[in-house]
Amino acid sequence: MDLVQAHPQIRAIEIKLSQGAKPGLGGVLPQRKITPEIAAIRGVPEDRDCVSPAAHTAFHDADSRLDVVEQVASTTGLPVGIKSAVGEMRFWRDLAALIDTTGRAVDFVTLDGGEGGTGAAPLVFADRVGLPFKVGFSRVQRVFADRGLHEHVVFIGSGRLGLPDAALVGFTLGCDLINVAREALLAIRCIQALRRHTNHCPPASRRRARG
Repeated sequence: MDLVQAHPQIRAIEIKLSQGAKPGLGGVLPQRKITPEIAAIRGVPEDRDCVSPAAHTAFHDADSRLDVVEQVASTTGLPVGIKSAVGEMRFWRDLAALIDTTGRAVDFVTLDGGEGGTGAAPLVFADRVGLPFKVGFSRVQRVFADRGLHEHVVFIGSGRLGLPDAALVGFTLGCDLINVAREALLAIRCIQALRRHTNHCPPASRRRARG
C-alpha cells in the first residue's frame, strides 16, 4: 500500500508469467548493451549480463498464483492480472476451474502472441516458441467462455495488434483492450530490423532513431 500511495500513477498491477517472444525464459540484457545510464537506472553491474529469473518463486501452479493475486489485490486495492504467452492448455483450464469454483480471480488476462517482441529475444524463442496471437487467444478465451467467465475477466490482446486491421481482428475475437508497442517504435523511425539481441542494428536504424 505504501508503494501505491507513493506512486498514485500506478493504476493496476500485472504479473508477467511469460511473453510472446520469451516464454519460459528469463529476460537477458547482454553486458555489451549495458551503458552507465542503464546500469544506474536498473541498479545492475556494468560488467556482466543482466539475467532476469526464468520463473517466479512465489507460486508454482494456478492455485498458488491465485493466492498471490488475491494477496496483492488485498494489499494494494488495485486490479491485478496476469500476462502470458500461450502454449499447453492445462494451466488455463485449471485457472478457469479455480476462478469458477473458489471465488478467487484475476481482474484481467493479457494474452501475448508469439509474433510479438522487438528483436531483443533470442531468435530461436522469438520464431519457434509461443502460439500466434489468434490461435492462443481463441483457445484461452474459449476455456473461460465455456464456464461463463469471459464477461467477468477483462481480456487484453498483445502481439502486433496496433494497426487498425489487426486491432479489429483482436476485438472481434473478444479482446476488451489491446496493447500497442511496435507502432510506437515505428513512429520514432525504428525500422524493425529485429536484430536488437545482437546489439548491431543497421546504421540506418540508429540514424533514424536519433533523427
